[in-house]
Amino acid sequence: MHDFRQVLSRSTFFASALSAGMFAGWNGALAQAPDAAEEKAAARPG
Repeated sequence: MHDFRQVLSRSTFFASALSAGMFAGWNGALAQAPDAAEEKAAARPG
């Protein structure tokens, strides 16, 4: 039972680390999206 608990906590740690990484990736992508839109608008003449 102790081994099972260790495996469970370890997998939970990896799952939380993975979701945190995905969250950071999404945050980075969302932070860059407005910049790209502004650059396109600025490059447009007029």
